[in-house]
Amino acid sequence: MYFNGQLVIDPSQETLVEKVRPTKVFGRMLYYLTAGGLSDREEQETFTAVAILQQLNMALRSMGVTNIVRLTKDQYDFYFDEQGLEDDLKAAMEQFHMETDYYESELFEALYLVVEHADQELTYLIEIEIDRLHPPDVYPITITVNGTANDFAQQPGESSDSLRQRMEPVFRAQDAYEQFQRQKEAHFSHFISRLNQAVATYIKCDDVRQTLDTRVIRPREPVDRPEQLQERRTGADTPPLFHGYHGFDAFFLYAWMWSSMSFHHNIHYHDVSVVDERGQTVFDVGAAGFHAGESNTLNPEANFESPSASDVEYYADHSYQDGLDQTGSAQEAGTESGESSSWLDFGGDSGDSGASCSSCSSCSSCSSCSGI
Repeated sequence: MYFNGQLVIDPSQETLVEKVRPTKVFGRMLYYLTAGGLSDREEQETFTAVAILQQLNMALRSMGVTNIVRLTKDQYDFYFDEQGLEDDLKAAMEQFHMETDYYESELFEALYLVVEHADQELTYLIEIEIDRLHPPDVYPITITVNGTANDFAQQPGESSDSLRQRMEPVFRAQDAYEQFQRQKEAHFSHFISRLNQAVATYIKCDDVRQTLDTRVIRPREPVDRPEQLQERRTGADTPPLFHGYHGFDAFFLYAWMWSSMSFHHNIHYHDVSVVDERGQTVFDVGAAGFHAGESNTLNPEANFESPSASDVEYYADHSYQDGLDQTGSAQEAGTESGESSSWLDFGGDSGDSGASCSSCSSCSSCSSCSGI
């Protein structure tokens, strides 16, 4: 079990038009992004994008989030923390400076930033993507947050049997399982709400769409060693936790053992999403749910089976597609291709009136989030 949240942001026209000169650090980033060569219009566009990134950084820092994992321009890594450094923004910018001499001078298509954070309950990976070009109906800024429970982080030298024993009390009774899930969901939801508020404080926007869900991984075979996680990485477009960033396998291993323990304890599953080894959603199950021990749906020692549940919604583009008994409600992931537009296009000068973010209050079940 792990937790997933997403904020999809539509900056207001005032944010797009307003030329907010970045701080010194982000000004350096701007210079290196373009190798110092900009036309007037390109300068406006790039300043605006970097200013948005700067404002997102300010929002994160207001929450105490200061550890950068990755900084990427157009799939080129300018900084990649492979040592677990802390408070490494300055180091990231220095690395950025060193690398730009070897990169051609052009405007970016996408900026990609990954940061990490931890509190007493959960450890978070936060992925921010800013797309300069995008379909007209797609918001240009996406923040994806994955959270893992600190209770079951694998300790140095700890065996899988020891970790399983520490997890055991959660699975001994349905009430204990429900209490654990509710507690972690509430804590994660509070963190996402704080992030939403921080974004609203630092970025003028027309809309912020928020979704939350609890996810369980269904591996193809039992997983109880970090080395097995490394073997399963495909390099494809996956959620943040599945990238294998430094140190996170120890926090993530328990989530790969979760489905097996659920099966053997016949936990009643409801209001969760089941994902494959790439983090792609296989199905969502609603309030009625199903008992994990009554089929091989969550049993990694057997072939995948569809659950016996009345409120299951199936998806496409996952590794169990061929094994699904029913695919009538399968959903194709992603959006239809269409004419792209730049969110950095300017329509003219804006007034001084501010715009605040509007967002739904909780999860993807509400109507305002149905388009995500």
